[in-house]
Amino acid sequence: MSFFTEYSSTHQFDRATDLHRHPLTGINVLIVGAGPVGLFTALECWRKGHTVVGVLERSPTPSAAGDSFTVLGAYIERSWPALFRSFEQDSVDLLISYHKITGEKVAGPEQFHLKEIANGRLDDDGTPGPSRLYRINRPLLAASMLAQAQELGIQVSFGKRVVDYFEEEEKAGVIFEDGSRQSADVVVSADGVGTKSHKLISGHEVRAMNSAHSIFRAAYPIEHVTADPELAERFPLLDNGYGHFEQWRGENLVIGVARFPKEMQWYITHKDTVGTSKESWHNFVTGEQVATFLSNFPEIPDVLKKLVRTAPKDSVVDWQLLWRDPQPTWSSPLGRVVQAGDSAHTFVPSSGSGVNQGLEDAISIATCLQLGGGTIKTGMWAKVHNKLRFERVSCCQLMGFINQSHFLKPEWGTNVLADPKNYRPEYGWWVLRHNPERYAYVNYGNAFRNLVDGTPFQNTNIPPGYVYKPWTLKDIYDTLAEGKKLKFDGDWS
Repeated sequence: MSFFTEYSSTHQFDRATDLHRHPLTGINVLIVGAGPVGLFTALECWRKGHTVVGVLERSPTPSAAGDSFTVLGAYIERSWPALFRSFEQDSVDLLISYHKITGEKVAGPEQFHLKEIANGRLDDDGTPGPSRLYRINRPLLAASMLAQAQELGIQVSFGKRVVDYFEEEEKAGVIFEDGSRQSADVVVSADGVGTKSHKLISGHEVRAMNSAHSIFRAAYPIEHVTADPELAERFPLLDNGYGHFEQWRGENLVIGVARFPKEMQWYITHKDTVGTSKESWHNFVTGEQVATFLSNFPEIPDVLKKLVRTAPKDSVVDWQLLWRDPQPTWSSPLGRVVQAGDSAHTFVPSSGSGVNQGLEDAISIATCLQLGGGTIKTGMWAKVHNKLRFERVSCCQLMGFINQSHFLKPEWGTNVLADPKNYRPEYGWWVLRHNPERYAYVNYGNAFRNLVDGTPFQNTNIPPGYVYKPWTLKDIYDTLAEGKKLKFDGDWS
């Protein structure tokens, strides 16, 4: 069983006649990358009346890499009823408990503290905030999005490796390995951290900063675990069939064990002392290697070492945790190539924001292109999208850094979080309440005017009361190394 699990969705999806589609815009869009962000961009562009001329994926088969992530369902629920039904059925209700590195439980199991965050507040649509976060297998979500796209007649091509991007006054496009080209009015780069679009957009690759940590990430069928009576008893499903996520925390070591109905997933974030980790889904290690690593920590119980040894071949990757400074520009000079998801902004796996911000990108791109189609030759639509999104994403990246630092550096707790007893990750209401489609409709005109004549404009999709200030990773590390607090105005809760 590999970390790469191929899925094909068995659900029924909406036909074009079942959905409300906006009037056709006459704008052709080409999308690079058939992961969740690329596919959702295709769906949203179709819904907004754009013509999706293709989705290009370098892998020879549909996206099969990854474990799972947490998704806010509202992005899908608002406009994609059948996709949302499949999403609900495929997601797992997961309770979380918090433990010392010895395995001793500190709190839980409990639901993620959404109700405490919402506290009766209304979201941007004037409705009660979300009561559930959805934990879903990444390849399974991609398979459902692929099936929905194909139901609408969107062509998704696999084995298409893009080696360069280009733009001209009237079009943009990509260049393949064999030198052939494909073009459209607009190209969306959703092909991840290794995208070749950086050359056109920023003129250089985005420099990564080594966090000095890496993460063992594992995902494999639960039968490998339940075959052992001791492990089956120690890591059961909870009442009502709920999954159980245990987070164990120590100095420079965070362990997560997620027991799903059909799958076991675990991760171990640790100091990268050997230097063999890579930012790659193909950097495999064995469960025995992980158990050997854990033997350096005598306080870790034997049952956990026994668990990691159940991992079959090619089900564990050693993923390097890299940080990148916020990149303020996500579109090409003429605005015909725009980045989405990890191509524009990366998050470490434990941040809890990566895929959600990518889905927000998809909605914003499709909406801004609809509103600003008349300015496509000037690229203003892309600049407005960038204006509406960058500060929010940068704040989410910063919150992810705060969480990661708090997990791995307990002595930084009083510096990083106002309440040192807060063992829970930060996930503010300002993140949960947002509707990117509504936000684009309401703010497009004011953001456009700000870019044209400098009329003041302040984003409101960031922490209330916070005035955005540019930051770099060096600034953050230097502040923490000096023992100072990270001070931010506004309400980040």
